[in-house]
Amino acid sequence: MNRRRYLSVFSFLFLFCILYQGLFLAPFKNTVFAADTLDLNSTSGTNQIIVVFNSSPTSTTLMNFVMNNNQLQPKYGLTASNSMVFGLSTGTVSAQLLTTIRQQSNVKAVFPNYHMTLMGTPNDTYVGQQWNLQSLKLVGSAQSAWDVTHGSSSIVVGVIDSGIDSANPDLAGKIDSMADCSTGTCTTVSSMTDSLTEPHGTHVSGLIGAVTNNGQGIASSGFDTKVMMVKVADAGGQIMISNVINGIKWAADHGAKVINMSLGQLADNLDANAISQINDAVSYAWGKGIVLVASAGNCGGNTNGDNSCALTDAQGNPTGQFLINKKVYPAASPNVISVAAITRDGTLAPYSEHNDATDSSIGNWIDVVAPGGLCSSQNDAQNCILSTFYSTQGDYGYMAGTSMASPQVAGIAALLFAVNPHLTNAQIKGMIESTADKSIASGASVNGEPNALSAVNAASAAVTPGAPTVTPGGDTPTPSLTNAADTPTPTPVVPNVTPSVTPTPSPSPYPTVPPKLPHTYPSPMPSGPYCPAITNCSHKEVGDANCDGVVDESDFKLWWEEFDTIPPASPANQNANFACVEGNKSSYFADLVSFEIWRRNSISGLMSTAPGNNSNQ
Repeated sequence: MNRRRYLSVFSFLFLFCILYQGLFLAPFKNTVFAADTLDLNSTSGTNQIIVVFNSSPTSTTLMNFVMNNNQLQPKYGLTASNSMVFGLSTGTVSAQLLTTIRQQSNVKAVFPNYHMTLMGTPNDTYVGQQWNLQSLKLVGSAQSAWDVTHGSSSIVVGVIDSGIDSANPDLAGKIDSMADCSTGTCTTVSSMTDSLTEPHGTHVSGLIGAVTNNGQGIASSGFDTKVMMVKVADAGGQIMISNVINGIKWAADHGAKVINMSLGQLADNLDANAISQINDAVSYAWGKGIVLVASAGNCGGNTNGDNSCALTDAQGNPTGQFLINKKVYPAASPNVISVAAITRDGTLAPYSEHNDATDSSIGNWIDVVAPGGLCSSQNDAQNCILSTFYSTQGDYGYMAGTSMASPQVAGIAALLFAVNPHLTNAQIKGMIESTADKSIASGASVNGEPNALSAVNAASAAVTPGAPTVTPGGDTPTPSLTNAADTPTPTPVVPNVTPSVTPTPSPSPYPTVPPKLPHTYPSPMPSGPYCPAITNCSHKEVGDANCDGVVDESDFKLWWEEFDTIPPASPANQNANFACVEGNKSSYFADLVSFEIWRRNSISGLMSTAPGNNSNQ
């Protein structure tokens, strides 16, 4: 009897180890190991641990480990690491269990599979004015970021969150992809819903990528930007640190250029090993050229007994104490843009984490502030942040928190990538921070509130030679520089916006472009038309590639990107061929002739003849 039972257990472990090795060799395989469903309002400690082995565990290693710790049940591995999640057959994690496992020779580290919390609270469900977009200079009565760019649908922001209502009318067509990472491994799905209790991911996604300029609903900071939802909350609403780690890496491997994380856990509730694993996941994404943005947390003031601000013991059990204004991960991870929240009047939201130079354990760890809102009832809901919603009452609602602040900064990062896809993630991060207004909520962050207009102008003026950044699993992003007069600012957000002409960027040196002639023409030639329309763009043939009324660096950038190619005929006037003659295939390419036309007419004065000379000779 006992021998047969032993053989049965051994067979299961052998089969599991084969599956486990397959998971590490092919980490994106649709193999799912079920995780426990935890109660949303549970205050008990976790019943899972994460074990970090000294090296990639073999079948023998795992069999011996489980046989020596028979109260553990294998769950799943963490992508691209030597870490494994185990569940307890009964009870919750104890200090004695962690000590016992930590002493085993093949174990590098062990820690509880900590919970993370979302950083926002829902309030109301009706449409109102989006003051937050004006605060960030995305739109307004004066010149704004959307006068420079509407972003690009080829730029994707990964949203690590609770889920998304993929049927929401203001998100339809703007979702690039969806993955469910809530069960241990990440599985691509074709549709998804959010939590009716707290539709956090739907709200966050709308702030980044809701359909804009469609005459209904809301506008999003990313305008034409698309969203990738990575669901990390399980059926009970619990978010395990392991799911967040796997979710970050999945987004990084599937085409995200920006990742938003409106979630986190207080540093005091995490041990050094857990923080190291979070930092490793962030470094993995950063190494792929991705900009990462995260909310700084909502425990900055009076916590009012909020369990997400509770101090827990080593096993994750609340101690009855509450933490005020402590660091939060992943916002505090290296290279992450950490975002605190401000109210409608530009002051620090009373709930928001903030810098404290007088406390050496806190210091200046928060990078920027952004609108997070503050309201207490239906009567002042307009002071919170409006976005898409998932409820039985409507498709839009108000929420407040640093969760709302973070995605708006992520949307700005996406605009910068669209304006200049050659930029690195370090350059994008630096431009957002260096162009921010330090006077807003002074001292709460290092840099103040981002100025989207200044940031996109900095990105546009930065001529970065070299091959465009290649997004894994997608096409090379193509910038979309749309004249505000051609595409009006969406009236549902801010009516009566007066477009203005983009100022000439500051002069910057240009690279020397090696000639690539003679051209190699495609065979057969693609169907026409090949040449740009010049209707309503009298300066097209004299160097104004994007038809914004100025011959400047942005036109040169288009030429650089499209050099030695047949520029796209659509969208109209969004190409760099200035000497195209329909029917003459020798003029179909953007070549050195196109460059010379631009050079002779550039009003910047760089490498040009006298400003205003419109000669094509």
